Amino acid sequence: MGYAEERVVKSQLWCLTQPDPINSAKRLLRMGREREKVLETLNDHLSDGNYLVRVKAAQELIEQGDVSGTVLEALRSCLWSDNHHARFYAWWTFNELGMLDGVLEALVRKLAVEGPFWRKEAKHSIGSFIERANLNRSDVERTVLPLLEDVDPNVRCTASELLLKWGYGTERSLETLVALISENGEEYLEIFRRILARQPLSVRESGLLLDLVQERDADSPVQRHARALVYSWLWQKQFIKQEKGL
Repeated sequence: MGYAEERVVKSQLWCLTQPDPINSAKRLLRMGREREKVLETLNDHLSDGNYLVRVKAAQELIEQGDVSGTVLEALRSCLWSDNHHARFYAWWTFNELGMLDGVLEALVRKLAVEGPFWRKEAKHSIGSFIERANLNRSDVERTVLPLLEDVDPNVRCTASELLLKWGYGTERSLETLVALISENGEEYLEIFRRILARQPLSVRESGLLLDLVQERDADSPVQRHARALVYSWLWQKQFIKQEKGL
C-alpha cells in the first residue's frame, strides 16, 4: 500500500507542474502529502493568465485558511476577467466570505462589455448574486444608480437596463437612455412621466415615442441598444401594443 501511495504522490507532483494543477493540488491536500509544495504551487497560479485556474487557486488557498491580501486581490481580479465562469466563482466566494464591497459594481461594468454569447448568463449571474447576498433595494440602488452618470456610455446604458428590469430608479434610467439617443430629451421625459402616472397620451405624444424607438442608420451600437430598451419598457407598459392594435 505504501509503495502504491508513493507512486500516486509522485504522479500528482508531476501534475502540479502542468498548466492546470488544481485537481492534483486538491488530491495531495486530501492525502495530507506535500502540503508546502502544493501551497507554493497554488500561490504561483494566483497570477495565472487563465482566470479559471487563478480563481480556483484562490478558492483552494482560502479553503486552507489563507485570506491574505494577495489571495483576495487575485480573487478580485477575476471579477474583471472576460471569463464568465471565473467571475461566477469569484463573486460566489466573496459572498461566502461576506466581502461584498465592489462586487456588484464590477459585475455590472463587465456586463457592459460582455459579448452576446454570455450576456444572458451574465445578467442572470448578477441577479443570483443579489439574491444570495441578500442585497435589498437600497443596497442595489446605492451601487447602480451612480453608474447612470459614468463616463462610459455602455456602462450608463447597461445600468439603465438592469434598473428597468428590477423596477428601480425607473425615471432616472429612462432619462439616461433618452440622453444617449437624443440631445433634447425633456419632452420625452414628460411623456414618460405621464405614462408612469397612468395618464392618457395625445396623438402627437404617441407619435413622438414611436419615432424615439425607431432605429436610425447613423445610430451607434449603444444608441440602438438604448432605443431597444425604451421600446421594451414601452411594450411592457402596453403602450406599443396599444399603438399597434395588438
